[in-house]
Amino acid sequence: MDKNKPANTTKRKRGGFFILLLVFLLLFGAVNYSLAKKCNNDNDCGSTTTTVRCIDHRCVRALEITYPQIGKGPVPQTTAFGLPNYINYIFRFVVAVSGIIIFGVLTYNGFLYITSAGRPEQMSRAKTGIFSAFLGGLLLISSVLIFRTINPQLMNIELPETASLEQLLQEGIYICNYTVSEDLNNIISDYVQEQDSPELDEAQKEVQRKAAEQLKHILWDQTSGHGCPRVNFSGDIKNYSVESNYTIFAIPSLKITRQGRKAVYEYGIILHEKEKFSGRSYLVNAEGGTSGTIYEQIHNFAAKGMPFEAKSVTLFQKPALEPQGQGATLYECFNYNREGACKDHNPPLSQKFKPQGDADFQKFDQGELKAPGGESLVSNSRSISFAPEGSYFAILFEKAGFGGASKVVPENMSDLADLPLGCCNEKVIEVKTFWWDKKICYPCFKSMIVVKGHVL
Repeated sequence: MDKNKPANTTKRKRGGFFILLLVFLLLFGAVNYSLAKKCNNDNDCGSTTTTVRCIDHRCVRALEITYPQIGKGPVPQTTAFGLPNYINYIFRFVVAVSGIIIFGVLTYNGFLYITSAGRPEQMSRAKTGIFSAFLGGLLLISSVLIFRTINPQLMNIELPETASLEQLLQEGIYICNYTVSEDLNNIISDYVQEQDSPELDEAQKEVQRKAAEQLKHILWDQTSGHGCPRVNFSGDIKNYSVESNYTIFAIPSLKITRQGRKAVYEYGIILHEKEKFSGRSYLVNAEGGTSGTIYEQIHNFAAKGMPFEAKSVTLFQKPALEPQGQGATLYECFNYNREGACKDHNPPLSQKFKPQGDADFQKFDQGELKAPGGESLVSNSRSISFAPEGSYFAILFEKAGFGGASKVVPENMSDLADLPLGCCNEKVIEVKTFWWDKKICYPCFKSMIVVKGHVL
C-alpha cells in the first residue's frame, strides 16, 4: 500500500495541474470575450466609467494594473489584448529579466574575482560564477536569435481569425420528391449573400434569414407531405424514385474570409436506374459536354434529360486540394500488369486517363480508350488504379456513347472481372474448382468517365 502512495500523489498533482490550466483558460476566455459588444465609440458600451472603452469596434475593459514597457512591442492594456500577445509579452519580459540577472551575476562574480587575491576558494567560485553567467548569456542570445532571426515563425503565434457562424443550413445536395415551384435561384442567392466584404449589415442578415426560412419550408412541408431529404451517403433512395423533373439542388458552404463571402460547392451525385447502383447511370451536371465542372449548382435544379427513374444514388465530394497525379490507369492484365498476369503483349498494355486542366471530369468514348501504341483497350482492360488514390474515380459503361449498364469504380481494382459489367467473348477465364470448371467473362466496357473526387 505504501508503494502506491507516491504514484497516487503524482497522479493527483497532475490532475490538479490540468484542472487549474483548464480553469485559467476558461476564465481568460470569459474575461476576454464577456464584453465583446460591438460599438463605434465609448458611449456605445453603456458604461459610466473609463474602464470600459471601444477598441476595434468592440467594448473592452481596461486592465487594473500597469505593465512595464519591454522593448518596442505592444503592452497589455485591455482584456482584448489576446493570449498570443500575452505569450509574446511574457517572452520579451523573461528575456529582459534574464539579461538583468545575468549582468548582475557577472558583475558580482567579477568583483569577487578581483578581490580574491590570496583566497583560492573564492577565486574558484568566482570563476565558476563568471562561466555560468557567460553560458547563460550565450543561451539567452541563442534563444533570441532562434525566435527572432533564424526562424521568426516560431513567434508567429497569432490565432487564425474565425468568422461568425452563419451556415444556417447544412451544406450538401438535396433531392426532392416533387417539383418545387418557388424561385430557387433567387432564394439561394439571397441565402448565400456573396460579396467582396465579409460582414453583412442588419438588412442583409434579415434577407438571409428569410431565405433560410423559405428553404426550410421547401425542405419539408408538413401540410403537403413534400420533402427534400439531404443525400448523406451513397445508397438506395427510399420511398420514391427520382424523376427527371423532380427538383434537385445544392446548398453551398459559406466561406467567409477577410476578402469577402463566397459560396463553395463541393458535392456531386450520380443517379442510378436500379437499386444497389446497377443499371444505367446519369452524372448530374455533366450533360452537354465531354468535360467541365460538376461541382456547382444543379443545372435547372433537376436532372433534365435523365432517361430513367433513379432508385439509387452515388454521392461524391470534391478533393480539398487539386490532385497532382496520373488519374486513372487502365491495364491490359490483372493485378495492374503484374509479371505473369497475362501473355497477350510484351510489355502489357496500359494507359493513363484524367481530366484536363481545371475540368472536374473527362469523358472517354470507345475510340479514345487506346494504349500509347494505338491498340484498343476496349474489351481488353482487366484492372484499374487511381493516383493519387482517393482523388479520382471512374464510371465504366457497357456501351459506346456512355450508354447501357454502368458501374462506379471508387478505388483501385485488381480484377475488373468481379464487376457485374462484362460480356462473354472469345476470351474467357477458366476457374477450376473441385468438381467443375467455371467460366467468367472478361470485362467488356466500351466507354468511361473519369471524375475528380472521392465517393462517400
